[in-house]
Amino acid sequence: MWRGLALLAACVLSEAIAAPAALAELPTAEEVAQLKEELRHMQDAMRQMQAELQTLKAQQQTPAARTALPEPVAERGSLTERVETLEESVKASEEGQDSLLKRLDEMVELDVYTASVFSNLTDKDAKFDALHVELLADAHPTDRLRGFTQIRFSRLGTIEAGAKQGDIEVHQAWLEYAINDYFNPRLGVVLVPFGKYNQENFDHVQELTLRPVMALRVVPTTWAEPGFGFTGHAPLGEQLGGIGLKDFLLDYQLFLTTGLSADIRDHRGLRDARAEYETDTNNNKATVGRLGIKPMRDLEVGLSGYLGEYDTLGHHINGFDVDSKLTIGPFDLLGEYALFDLQEGGFRLDNSTSPPSITTAIVPESLRGGYLEAHYRFWFDFLNDTFLGRKFQNPTFTAALRYDQVRIDDDSDAGSGPIVHRGWTFGLNYRPIPTWVLKFEYIVNDEKTEAINTRDVDDRDGFVMSMAAAF
Repeated sequence: MWRGLALLAACVLSEAIAAPAALAELPTAEEVAQLKEELRHMQDAMRQMQAELQTLKAQQQTPAARTALPEPVAERGSLTERVETLEESVKASEEGQDSLLKRLDEMVELDVYTASVFSNLTDKDAKFDALHVELLADAHPTDRLRGFTQIRFSRLGTIEAGAKQGDIEVHQAWLEYAINDYFNPRLGVVLVPFGKYNQENFDHVQELTLRPVMALRVVPTTWAEPGFGFTGHAPLGEQLGGIGLKDFLLDYQLFLTTGLSADIRDHRGLRDARAEYETDTNNNKATVGRLGIKPMRDLEVGLSGYLGEYDTLGHHINGFDVDSKLTIGPFDLLGEYALFDLQEGGFRLDNSTSPPSITTAIVPESLRGGYLEAHYRFWFDFLNDTFLGRKFQNPTFTAALRYDQVRIDDDSDAGSGPIVHRGWTFGLNYRPIPTWVLKFEYIVNDEKTEAINTRDVDDRDGFVMSMAAAF
């Protein structure tokens, strides 16, 4: 540094001595500017060297700092590496989360459906009824593993004790291990495979609001029980295509379930006999199954059977059900008939006493009923640009007509004679999309002897409106 100062001084001094001789040769403006620029660079260099000198002096006075001088470079490198590693870890974590969310979205299908009803029946106050909200989760961790859950929240506003300890009910909760198309074990709470209506009782699927009386008392829909069994299907179109049955398909469900109890009355049918999920009142298991036969795409016939005992002494309850559906263009024709035969002389366990008491179970000898239903789907093109059709791909009206009949033998209680119920339902509904429906219907009922005591319907006539949707 001192050499630089001496050199600068010598240059300046020599220039001063030589000035008189060089007066005749003064520098040009360009040369002056160049000299000023060189001087500025030299001044900057001097200031930098002075700053470095001060730093060196300070380090000489602090040996510990001088000893630690090389370390900050390594620390800076280590810190940089750690930051880079952390950034890579965060990026990998975000990618993993995105992958997991995408996989969960592919694995689990979550649906919600809801239904609300307005009814105005003779001899009964008109009312609104927020029936329920249902959550359905269908999970496929792999192609061969499946889990399904259906949870119903009834009447929305309250949760109070009931026959199954509350108005939050699990209608389905099962796991399935797929072996092949023909044989798939399933375990859990299942919809009892007895008839078609119990399998497809969802409000947004059905064309009419109120269930057939058969599906309330003879087949107590929604009928769900814990059980274990097998499901499967067999496409036989390739083997039978030569005789015009190229779409022939068989499917089946076969289960062991908890089974019905002895709480069977003529005015309530089998509704109170449905099993509790946590107990088996008679320590007997029922065998129940359904075979679905589809000889062609638009025709299905189902055969169901039930074999069980309703008390601890082995008194039997056996059932048979046949259902069918035929579709021809915009027309549907469907129906179902069910029959249960009971062995009389059974016993009923009364848990309301302490200790529990056993009483004679006076049950109806048989319960039988069925319904026949017709649908016609239609639409008017002039409605396409109205509020009914605008921005909907395929809105539809459906006219529906149903006749149902039930007969339940007398159980020798306060009333006498069998219960015979007949009813007609006339309906019209509107679907802007397949999973959203607004229904209007008028019901006419005729009942003999004791009231069947269905939901808002026994011997009453009247108007019913409902809205149901799934999303």
